[in-house]
Amino acid sequence: MKTGRKMIKNLAMGAWVGCFLLGTIASAQAQDEASWRRSEQIGAQLHELDQVVQAAYKAGEELRAFRRDDKILDWVSERSGGDYRIIFVGEARDGTPIALYQVEVSASGAVLDEMRRLDKSPLPDRLAAQYEAGKNAAAVERESCSNDNQSFVLPNVAGGQQGWSVYLLPRSSYDDVIMFGGSYRMDMSAYGDTVQAFSALAADGCSVLSNPVDAEALQQNGAQRSGPNELHVYRSLQAGKPLYVISEDHTWLIQSGRIRLMPSGVPGA
Repeated sequence: MKTGRKMIKNLAMGAWVGCFLLGTIASAQAQDEASWRRSEQIGAQLHELDQVVQAAYKAGEELRAFRRDDKILDWVSERSGGDYRIIFVGEARDGTPIALYQVEVSASGAVLDEMRRLDKSPLPDRLAAQYEAGKNAAAVERESCSNDNQSFVLPNVAGGQQGWSVYLLPRSSYDDVIMFGGSYRMDMSAYGDTVQAFSALAADGCSVLSNPVDAEALQQNGAQRSGPNELHVYRSLQAGKPLYVISEDHTWLIQSGRIRLMPSGVPGA
């Protein structure tokens, strides 16, 4: 009788443990999915803003004053409906950020008007904070993997507090090389004057990825255990190719800006 009760007790305990493990696995999968969706969203934002800013610079090159203006230090962006307003920024003698040029660009990278020279008035507070966030993040000591870096400043709401996420990304001099190492995200305060978090987006070292013109897909080995993030999504969209991200334990595929786990690894490998 005792043996039967013990058996029932053990079965009940086993069932409880099984349910607990299944619940834990399901919870972890849900967290992964939420993290992937966020990475997809931010990666797409970075790619879109990259195209917009490239178009803005190209429009500026058509203006002689812009080409010769050595007072341009950076740019800031703001959304206007579905389009972007890109403002090129300098500094007054007292360090106040001032607006020098402005151009409207669609989300697809089409220039909507001519580059306009502005009256060097101080930036509105929010755009001034965006500029300061980028400037102060770029000044933080970190491993540098390129002499040419690009930065993107996105709004960030964490813990109910408005702030900024600054992405500092190395730029390759060659079309067939994609740079991963030396990429960072810095979360900045609302005024852009304080670093609140600092994260490397790729594994240690100045890792790069070959991007042959005839390659149908790209493959990055030795990825972080945490898997792909917004940098991987952005680089995949930038290359216009699927990207396999491989760690010691897992393989993921990023295709058309979407992340999915590949239980069987890279097809045909």
